[in-house]
Amino acid sequence: MKHKTQRVVIQQADVDRGIAPVVKWLNSFPGVFTRYSCEDNQYAVSGGEDNVSYSVSLSRAYVIFHCDNERTLIDIVSVCSGWAELIVDFYCGSLRYTLQFLPKENLSSFIETWVPKGFWNK
Repeated sequence: MKHKTQRVVIQQADVDRGIAPVVKWLNSFPGVFTRYSCEDNQYAVSGGEDNVSYSVSLSRAYVIFHCDNERTLIDIVSVCSGWAELIVDFYCGSLRYTLQFLPKENLSSFIETWVPKGFWNK
Protein backbone atom coordinates (compact mmCIF):
# COMPACT_ATOMS: atom_id res chain seq x y z
CA MET A 1 0.00 0.00 0.00
CA LYS A 2 1.34 3.41 -0.96
CA HIS A 3 1.23 5.99 1.81
CA LYS A 4 1.25 9.74 1.39
CA THR A 5 4.51 11.37 2.39
CA GLN A 6 5.43 14.78 3.68
CA ARG A 7 8.75 16.55 3.20
CA VAL A 8 10.37 17.27 6.56
CA VAL A 9 13.50 19.40 6.76
CA ILE A 10 16.11 17.75 8.94
CA GLN A 11 18.47 20.26 10.46
CA GLN A 12 21.13 17.92 11.83
CA ALA A 13 22.40 14.39 11.52
CA ASP A 14 25.43 12.48 12.77
CA VAL A 15 27.66 11.99 9.73
CA ASP A 16 31.11 10.39 9.53
CA ARG A 17 33.61 13.22 9.85
CA GLY A 18 35.57 12.33 6.71
CA ILE A 19 32.51 12.42 4.40
CA ALA A 20 30.73 15.36 6.11
CA PRO A 21 32.05 18.05 3.72
CA VAL A 22 30.65 16.14 0.73
CA VAL A 23 27.30 15.64 2.49
CA LYS A 24 27.10 19.38 3.27
CA TRP A 25 28.12 20.27 -0.28
CA LEU A 26 25.51 17.96 -1.87
CA ASN A 27 22.75 19.27 0.41
CA SER A 28 23.55 22.81 -0.73
CA PHE A 29 22.19 22.04 -4.22
CA PRO A 30 18.50 22.74 -4.90
CA GLY A 31 16.42 19.57 -5.00
CA VAL A 32 19.11 17.40 -3.38
CA PHE A 33 19.01 15.65 -0.03
CA THR A 34 21.31 12.98 1.24
CA ARG A 35 20.02 9.69 2.62
CA TYR A 36 23.06 7.70 3.84
CA SER A 37 26.81 8.06 3.86
CA CYS A 38 29.93 6.31 5.08
CA GLU A 39 33.55 7.46 4.97
CA ASP A 40 35.08 3.98 5.07
CA ASN A 41 33.02 0.98 4.04
CA GLN A 42 35.08 -2.22 3.88
CA TYR A 43 33.88 -4.96 1.60
CA ALA A 44 35.31 -8.03 -0.10
CA VAL A 45 35.11 -9.07 -3.72
CA SER A 46 35.84 -12.64 -4.67
CA GLY A 47 35.43 -14.89 -7.65
CA GLY A 48 37.34 -16.91 -10.13
CA GLU A 49 37.22 -19.39 -12.95
CA ASP A 50 39.42 -22.06 -14.51
CA ASN A 51 40.75 -23.15 -11.08
CA VAL A 52 41.99 -19.63 -10.31
CA SER A 53 40.28 -17.79 -7.50
CA TYR A 54 40.76 -14.38 -5.98
CA SER A 55 39.60 -12.38 -3.01
CA VAL A 56 40.19 -8.66 -2.63
CA SER A 57 39.34 -6.38 0.27
CA LEU A 58 38.32 -2.91 -0.85
CA SER A 59 37.64 0.31 0.99
CA ARG A 60 35.23 2.90 -0.33
CA ALA A 61 33.48 6.04 0.81
CA TYR A 62 29.99 6.81 -0.44
CA VAL A 63 27.00 9.13 -0.22
CA ILE A 64 23.50 8.04 -1.24
CA PHE A 65 21.27 10.94 -2.23
CA HIS A 66 18.07 12.02 -3.96
CA CYS A 67 18.04 14.64 -6.70
CA ASP A 68 14.84 15.88 -8.30
CA ASN A 69 16.48 18.25 -10.78
CA GLU A 70 18.17 16.88 -13.92
CA ARG A 71 20.35 19.98 -14.44
CA THR A 72 21.60 19.77 -10.85
CA LEU A 73 22.42 16.09 -11.25
CA ILE A 74 24.41 16.86 -14.41
CA ASP A 75 26.33 19.59 -12.53
CA ILE A 76 27.14 17.20 -9.65
CA VAL A 77 28.25 14.41 -12.00
CA SER A 78 30.44 16.75 -14.07
CA VAL A 79 32.28 17.94 -10.94
CA CYS A 80 32.66 14.42 -9.49
CA SER A 81 33.77 12.76 -12.72
CA GLY A 82 37.17 11.17 -12.21
CA TRP A 83 36.83 11.26 -8.43
CA ALA A 84 33.68 9.24 -7.82
CA GLU A 85 31.48 6.80 -9.67
CA LEU A 86 27.77 7.55 -9.91
CA ILE A 87 25.56 4.51 -9.34
CA VAL A 88 21.86 4.81 -10.16
CA ASP A 89 19.25 2.37 -8.94
CA PHE A 90 15.51 2.26 -8.40
CA TYR A 91 14.53 2.18 -4.72
CA CYS A 92 11.07 2.52 -3.15
CA GLY A 93 9.51 3.97 -6.28
CA SER A 94 12.15 6.55 -7.16
CA LEU A 95 15.66 6.86 -8.50
CA ARG A 96 18.43 6.71 -5.92
CA TYR A 97 21.93 8.00 -6.62
CA THR A 98 25.17 6.89 -4.98
CA LEU A 99 28.47 8.72 -5.31
CA GLN A 100 31.09 6.06 -4.64
CA PHE A 101 34.66 7.15 -3.99
CA LEU A 102 36.78 4.10 -4.82
CA PRO A 103 39.52 3.94 -3.80
CA LYS A 104 38.62 5.75 -0.63
CA GLU A 105 41.62 8.07 -1.03
CA ASN A 106 39.73 9.80 -3.86
CA LEU A 107 37.44 11.27 -1.18
CA SER A 108 40.05 13.50 0.48
CA SER A 109 41.49 14.55 -2.90
CA PHE A 110 37.99 15.47 -4.13
CA ILE A 111 37.25 17.49 -0.97
CA GLU A 112 40.54 19.41 -1.22
CA THR A 113 40.03 20.12 -4.92
CA TRP A 114 36.29 20.82 -5.27
CA VAL A 115 34.46 21.31 -1.98
CA PRO A 116 34.50 24.96 -0.82
CA LYS A 117 36.32 25.47 2.51
CA GLY A 118 33.06 26.57 4.20
CA PHE A 119 31.82 22.98 3.99
CA TRP A 120 34.91 21.45 5.63
CA ASN A 121 34.95 20.18 9.21
CA LYS A 122 35.95 22.71 11.75
